[in-house]
Amino acid sequence: MAVTTDAVRRVCAAFALSVAAASPTLAQDVTFRLTVGGIAAGTLRMSSDRTEGSYSAAAFLQTTGLASVLRSLRHEAEVQGRITQGRLSPARYAAQTEVGQRQSQVEITWKDGQPAVVSLSPPPADAALAAPVDASRRAGTVDPVTALHSTLGDADAKDACALSLAIFDGRRLTRLVVGQPVATKDGLTCTGEYRRLAGFSPADMMEKSRFAFTLRLAMAADGRWQVREVTTETLIGRATLTRQ
Repeated sequence: MAVTTDAVRRVCAAFALSVAAASPTLAQDVTFRLTVGGIAAGTLRMSSDRTEGSYSAAAFLQTTGLASVLRSLRHEAEVQGRITQGRLSPARYAAQTEVGQRQSQVEITWKDGQPAVVSLSPPPADAALAAPVDASRRAGTVDPVTALHSTLGDADAKDACALSLAIFDGRRLTRLVVGQPVATKDGLTCTGEYRRLAGFSPADMMEKSRFAFTLRLAMAADGRWQVREVTTETLIGRATLTRQ
């Protein structure tokens, strides 16, 4: 099966937008390998730092192997925010993406839980293709990096899975729902669903609006739970993020 860079980009975006949690401890440095249909497709690297009452985090995604040969993808994003009662709340998010020769960027700030798009290029598509997300629906959202780090960072047992979270990336609104963890012989398994809500074209919504996924967790040496693998069925085959 041929794996195109556009398909890899869509899978990566789905992962980046679909995994989130409310209040686990952020990992300092984590690397995940992405495969699509069993073929190496990319690498996701994350770094983070947190002090009393605040946090900063970054994510770097790049295609590898055949996907990189077909057309390169490079995505860098960062966020700064506050920690309130263990919950991560973004204050400023910025991201840059390069797909071949095409570039895009976005900057968002949050105030009292309400995001405002500071800059966005290229500008939003025609409303007939993808209507913008109404401001009233953005309240209480988090950014993709906060979502990504929150899920893939180590967590105490009480913080593993069991969440419902809205995510806004400047163009699109999505929701993640994850059920309670289930004990297995190797650790914990959590099942969830990523839902497209707004900012997508009618064609995208008709193609597929819900994506089921599975998180597999194992206990680390410090007694916290680590996400070791994320799997989901996509339009181009099974995609897997595996912790290195």
